[in-house]
Amino acid sequence: MTDREQFRAVFGRLHASADTMTEVQKRMNPKEKGKKTPRLSKKALTLTLAAALLLALGITAYAAGLFQMQVEPATEEELELGVYPVRDEEGNWDYEAGPQLPTDGLTFSLSTDGPVCQTEFRPGWLPTQPNHAYQRGTAADVIAQEGKPWDPEDWYSSVSFDTGATGSDGDLGIRYQIFDANLRPGLRLTLMGEYRIVKTETWGDLSVTEVEMLYTDFRGQENYVLLFSESRGFLIVVGGSNDLETLEHIARELEIRQTDVPVIDTGSTQGLINIGRG
Repeated sequence: MTDREQFRAVFGRLHASADTMTEVQKRMNPKEKGKKTPRLSKKALTLTLAAALLLALGITAYAAGLFQMQVEPATEEELELGVYPVRDEEGNWDYEAGPQLPTDGLTFSLSTDGPVCQTEFRPGWLPTQPNHAYQRGTAADVIAQEGKPWDPEDWYSSVSFDTGATGSDGDLGIRYQIFDANLRPGLRLTLMGEYRIVKTETWGDLSVTEVEMLYTDFRGQENYVLLFSESRGFLIVVGGSNDLETLEHIARELEIRQTDVPVIDTGSTQGLINIGRG
């Protein structure tokens, strides 16, 4: 069975609703030994419990004003957004060789009848102290934060560790990057390239998808852990050239809170999920 054929089998639960309180308790109190779940603030936990109760009463996610994420193979039109030049044998960009199109991709979209708000997070564990960390704000605010010392007690919208590598010889250069994807209704976000869905599972309020990107050029390895909240509608991306086990460790230790600031609707309908490989 190919990855394309697996969609209906593995992603059906992204739309599934719990119909008993037993199921609600299982979802809200995971008991997998040795595994942590990203922590929720009191406000978020209250909203999550209320959402779970609505689901237990048999109200569908869309009718209750909750959120559903669709995951599907990228269309030909979406793949055109991923045009990139090829690299030569030394790993340098060869612009004269002409552009290449990705042959495959994975697209995420959101369905809801309610507002979607911006999200912040605070990492509880990182393999290396980040050298780039940005808090929410205007574009000018974000630019002004460049070089600001990392504070593990602060809340961020993007955190990363960048080695400065160019991507040649399979060294992507970005060991990890964590960010709020700002997914909203009407926007389709695509991971470009051949991929392998490693697993999907549930961590409390979060539907988790782990993806390995299967690149064949010099861009290096990319792995992703994507955290989607069915009750709050956000998509947090943990990606990088670190192995999936390390990225999952980062994801499990995140503390996440949702603000009251709506996600900005820029009018765009298509976008990319990547970790700034250039």
